[in-house]
Amino acid sequence: MFTNSGWISQFCSAHSIKSNPFARRNHVASPAEVNKAPVSRLYQAFRSTGARARVTFAGCPVEPGPRFTAPRSRPVEMRKASLLMQQNKTAKTGGRIATRVSSDVLLTTAAYVALSVLNRVVYRMDLQIMYSYTFFLSLFVTLCYVLVYASILWIRVRMRIVPMTQVKWAVNNWRLFALIGALEALTFVIGMFTASRLPGALLPVLNQGILIFIALASYALLGRRYTLTQIYGMLVVLAGVLISIGPQTVNEAALNLSSGGVWMNAFLFFGSYAFVALAVVLKERVFKRSGVQPDLFIVNTFSSLMQFAAISLMLPFTTPFAARLAESPSIGDYFSSALSTFAGRESSWMPWLALAYVAVNIVFNITGLRLLKIASALDSVVASLISVPLTTLVFCLPVPLLVQSRFSFMVLLGLGVLLFGIWLYNLPQVKERADD
Repeated sequence: MFTNSGWISQFCSAHSIKSNPFARRNHVASPAEVNKAPVSRLYQAFRSTGARARVTFAGCPVEPGPRFTAPRSRPVEMRKASLLMQQNKTAKTGGRIATRVSSDVLLTTAAYVALSVLNRVVYRMDLQIMYSYTFFLSLFVTLCYVLVYASILWIRVRMRIVPMTQVKWAVNNWRLFALIGALEALTFVIGMFTASRLPGALLPVLNQGILIFIALASYALLGRRYTLTQIYGMLVVLAGVLISIGPQTVNEAALNLSSGGVWMNAFLFFGSYAFVALAVVLKERVFKRSGVQPDLFIVNTFSSLMQFAAISLMLPFTTPFAARLAESPSIGDYFSSALSTFAGRESSWMPWLALAYVAVNIVFNITGLRLLKIASALDSVVASLISVPLTTLVFCLPVPLLVQSRFSFMVLLGLGVLLFGIWLYNLPQVKERADD
């Protein structure tokens, strides 16, 4: 038990401990005697000195030391001061966090708007060249999505940024991602086909239908309720978009009425955004209703993989129709002509323009998912609406491969109405934060 027990007798003798477990005062106990002594008596001998003694090891004298006593209770004033300091510290920390969150939302929104404008311009330039081969272009772009997102996800998993539990969670929920991919595939294929057959200025107006579809999907699937002020704000935003682009749209559409099919393509293009709106709301449900908070590249990779699978399953139905529109005698000739056009047979801009569209679209999608994660689905749509008048201004510039539109001061008026609608939509949230 103990190797040297002389210090116990010296300790007890120096402090006149009556409960010395050993019989004689000046006796140095042997190890055998110490081992035979009950532990309770040894503990009593040590404890009886209180905090007045300082103990050294065997053979050293035991000297009394200073006694330190702590107050039994703190004064009430000190407690109140400490509590007040903690509250101030918490308030400052919460303010810094709120500032960081608001700045993050602001920067992400600005990047989303800029990328949205660039994405629409490059998208229209691609369709101008690949007019007859939109199905081939949609298949190629989706395949690039799968390769890029899967590579980034693999790197993040290897670096242990993304845990394997999230990958297993995505695999277990493959039905949800299959539904998201199928919805995005429908919008992608229908949108590319109809957009190549519509006036360029008409596209920014028609794709604002996603605002209405997302509001309906959020109401049905997420149980989200919108106030009258928010509904008025959405309508005012849509009115601002129509004011800024409407006159040019009506003129260009009227000129193309003789060719036929303009309004049918416009209806199909507008209706196709119902599918992507449903996919956006489902992604929001993945982020906010699941307990794992999946990584952005988890959602992108599995959604793109399922989207590519859905487009591939559509090929037996879409390819014969596409070959007939491209006046190709067979499906093989269609893919051969599409590949040669993509390689730059008709334009020196290809294939770099298609690759640029893939790169811009990937960054745009990542930014959109980031904005969706820190905000809501409808907030990201309202942010995209800001890019509509800006895109119109770009179409008014002499951009290669695009038909230059005439500038109108109605664009500035529409931009003012649009900003007022955005303010009106966010007014209930501003009042709620002010009350808090």
